[in-house]
Formats: sequence, structure tokens, C-alpha cells
Amino acid sequence: MWGKGKSGKGIPQKAAIPWFDTIWMLFARSMGREPVDSDPVFASETGKRITSVANGFTELLKAAGLERDHRGIKRTPYSLRHFYISEQLANGAEVLDVARNCRTSLAMIDKHYGQVRLERVVDRLRPEWTRA
Repeated sequence: MWGKGKSGKGIPQKAAIPWFDTIWMLFARSMGREPVDSDPVFASETGKRITSVANGFTELLKAAGLERDHRGIKRTPYSLRHFYISEQLANGAEVLDVARNCRTSLAMIDKHYGQVRLERVVDRLRPEWTRA
């Protein structure tokens, strides 16, 4: 996995793995060959790297009635990353592991997702003796 000048092994969610298999199968069917490491994950019908998935992503969300979140904010491809990190932290993943898997720093996780971490420790911040 690489992007923005960074590379390394990424650990996907288990539910995403069948979809990577589907992308592989569709590439092989379309190109008449198995993909190789230098092939893009998201490719055009000619096998060229798609430089922007934003328009296709927006159209897909419109078709599904999911273009905006519960606050009315437009979803973007980046919102998937935000959701992934938030869910990982909210469900007890180690911050360092999430940062490494997302190729970001602990400082960036703290800056953008510190509130998620606070929600996780609410019981520790409200000890038994303070509850009425």
C-alpha cells in the first residue's frame, strides 16, 4: 500500500476483504490478466490509474441516498478514512496501531480524534465516588 509518498502494509477491516477480491476479479476480467503490484487499485477501463474518485463517489452516494451525513455535511472519500479512525478508537484499538495503519502521527490522531478517545474513558473520568 502506498500513497502521498508513504508506503507500507495496511491492515483492512475483515468486511472489506471480499470487496478487494471483487476489485481484483473485475480488473482481471476487464484487462484479460491478473493485476500486478504496479497496477492501481482503482483503474479506468483501459487500466490507467483513476486520479480522482470524488465524482464517482458522489454519484454512488446520491444513488444510495447517502450524499450527506446526519448533520447535513456532504460526504467525501476522505470521510471514509475519518469514519475508520473514529470507529477504531471508539472500539478500543490502540492509538499507535491506528496511527501506523493510517500512516499518520500520534499528534494528528490526538488533534483530530481526541474527543473520540475521551468518550472511551468516560467511566475512568467519572469514578464511582463521584456518581450520585
